Amino acid sequence: MAGVHGRVTLDGDPLVGAGIVFKPESGGRGSSGVTDANGEYVLRYIRDDLGGTIGKNTVRITKQRSHDPTSEILPEKYNKKTVLTADVESGDQEINFPLTSK
Repeated sequence: MAGVHGRVTLDGDPLVGAGIVFKPESGGRGSSGVTDANGEYVLRYIRDDLGGTIGKNTVRITKQRSHDPTSEILPEKYNKKTVLTADVESGDQEINFPLTSK
């Protein structure tokens, strides 16, 4: 496990209230977080254990409209058909995701 935090932006602006999931490509339990008012997240493995699994991870980011939790506002390339990956290394690290709406 390694500490992972970062910032998610959409078209240059902080993406507030987005869910982010890191799933290790080697298998096993993933880690997740939610972005705050600044678009910043901290990965949580389980309960009080922070961090993500070391190695290559597939990353999914989702954001729904507050009035309709079934509506995804981000393109599928960031969630259902994600193209996002992250290499988690030992130690604490910052991994940012500058997303675009197109």
